[in-house]
Amino acid sequence: MIERKLGEADAVVFASPVYAMQISYLLKRLVDRLAYTFHRPRYFGKYAVGLAVSGGIGLQETLKYIKMFSQTWGFEYVGDLKYIDPPRNTGLPRFLSIRDNTEKLAHQLHHLMKTRPLRRLTRNDHLMFHAMRAVYSRMEKYSPADYAYWKEKGWLDPKTRYFTAQARPGFVKSLYPRFVAWMMGRAMDKRISAADDPAEQG
Repeated sequence: MIERKLGEADAVVFASPVYAMQISYLLKRLVDRLAYTFHRPRYFGKYAVGLAVSGGIGLQETLKYIKMFSQTWGFEYVGDLKYIDPPRNTGLPRFLSIRDNTEKLAHQLHHLMKTRPLRRLTRNDHLMFHAMRAVYSRMEKYSPADYAYWKEKGWLDPKTRYFTAQARPGFVKSLYPRFVAWMMGRAMDKRISAADDPAEQG
């Protein structure tokens, strides 16, 4: 049901209290349950916001993880919402304060959802796409579900520049990621060839 709602939403707020410098076990269970989405990203054209609440520390680590998985799943990450709140039933005062940017981020998210500008790709965006393609283009035998998904999406076509056409690829930014992906592909080919060669196995 949650997966269906993610697919139907224009934007998602991933919210969590800080538990031991990380997201809560409830959110982690969701991420783990949808772990295949790291291999088969699908939420392109959708926006994500990370929200975390802490008594003091751990906001940066928690939001960094939320940003990582949401971007890898395909969301365009808009920004962080950070809140400080002392633990309940302790009587502790608020030792730290943090600037509240809720209104600013809400307006930014609304503007993006309304105007739908082309996604401005970063070097990391290019690296994720080309590196993943280098891997999954070689997975027909070893991970057929992932290979079939990538092939169906058209992402294995060498002419495809990114996951979605609703983006500005930026040729210069893609040069280094393409080179890294090429090197990864060569290394994988050698490993696969050695694994498939009985003489090498002996």
